[in-house]
Amino acid sequence: MPRNRTQTTNIRRSLPPASAQSYMSSSSSSPSPPSSPVPTIPATPRMRPARPPIMDGRTSAALTVTMFFRCLRSIRLTLSTFPANHPYAAHHRQLRNETDLMELWFHNHHEH
Repeated sequence: MPRNRTQTTNIRRSLPPASAQSYMSSSSSSPSPPSSPVPTIPATPRMRPARPPIMDGRTSAALTVTMFFRCLRSIRLTLSTFPANHPYAAHHRQLRNETDLMELWFHNHHEH
């Protein structure tokens, strides 16, 4: 049974072009490139627990003195940021006076 011209045209349209056919066949026939092996992660070394820091009495006292002085300075700086007409100005004056007393005590006793 001979094919008519329209049937032949329909068959050609359903097939991809020859260059695409050769590309598709070559890509499906070639093996895929080998995947690179995943490097193994080395085991995490176990660390010894840290020893508690060695702190003698002098170091501890020096640290306490330094922190006390820094605290006084921080209070003084914070109080100086408030305006004189602040609603809690009376409390701020009292805190400033107490800070001054602590600072005087600190300067008289920090060497002992």
